[in-house]
Amino acid sequence: MERGQIFREFVQDSIELLDEIERQLLELEEYVDRSSTELPEIIGALFRSFHSVKGTSGFFDLALVVRTSHEAESLLDLFRSGSILIATDYIDALMECQEFLADFFHRLAEKPESLDRPELAEQSRAIGSRLSVMCSEVKELGSATMEASMVAPNDPEGSGATETAIMEAQTNSAPRFALFDSEETSVLPQQNQEIVDPKPSYSDTPATRTNSSKTIRIDTEKLDGLMELVGEFSIGVSLVDDAARRREEHQELFRIRMNQLKKTARHLQELSLSLRMVPLSQVFEKMKRLVRDLQRKTGKPFSLTVKGGDTEVDKTVVELLSEPLVHLMRNAVDHGLESPE
Repeated sequence: MERGQIFREFVQDSIELLDEIERQLLELEEYVDRSSTELPEIIGALFRSFHSVKGTSGFFDLALVVRTSHEAESLLDLFRSGSILIATDYIDALMECQEFLADFFHRLAEKPESLDRPELAEQSRAIGSRLSVMCSEVKELGSATMEASMVAPNDPEGSGATETAIMEAQTNSAPRFALFDSEETSVLPQQNQEIVDPKPSYSDTPATRTNSSKTIRIDTEKLDGLMELVGEFSIGVSLVDDAARRREEHQELFRIRMNQLKKTARHLQELSLSLRMVPLSQVFEKMKRLVRDLQRKTGKPFSLTVKGGDTEVDKTVVELLSEPLVHLMRNAVDHGLESPE
């Protein structure tokens, strides 16, 4: 394979992996205020995903991606090795990291020249600093928890009081980002700060982005079926050709074989068209991130229920559906839902 082809496949794989990271983070957010030891599968999957992004990016010398994903990996490694209370602030920081990396790879796929911008490096440093500070706080939190557990035997009120003290220590130690007042971290995107404007102005979100790659993942069962039909079609052509030479003597044989060939051709056409079909769940999975962003920005509590996500449509249609669905969602929340008040 040419190096260019390998690189294009790497970029496409990274985009899909970052989409999976987004899904994993949304799943992790459902367990806020739970201990990390209760969620080994989710945290382990997230750690491996960020590790894969970092490793393959290092092979192509993408230092910006390696540095940013390494900080996320470090935080998740602390989650794996200790009992940490999952806080919304941690999810926000990891989401910001995922969004930055996804944007980076989409730029790499569509407009590589747009990566030569100093603000990208600044944003990467800001995200890295934010995650690095979190790692330090989590380590300090682990030390405080260990000290509390060592004092537990002398606790006159029993283990219940000790557990309460540990929970309070974790809550009070959860990062509020008041430390980020330096010039380096002033480039944090506005959407990651607290917004109280009742009529927020929306920026582009990952849900508006559609994977417009020229490649498509195909189920091996479809390929096997296609190969089988191609074989049948080739045999059918030979049979019809043989019958055509004896058409006058064997009219009925020619008609039977021609009908078989038509049937095979129809199945071949249907299967070929199905290779471009992808499930609608690819669009609606991204709506989950949009729901999260809209809830945070508007303060309106709501949920999104999706049914029939396994319905398949042409890949081009899926790409065209994404943007109008985002606008419909935003309008529904802005104008179709009242505020809590």
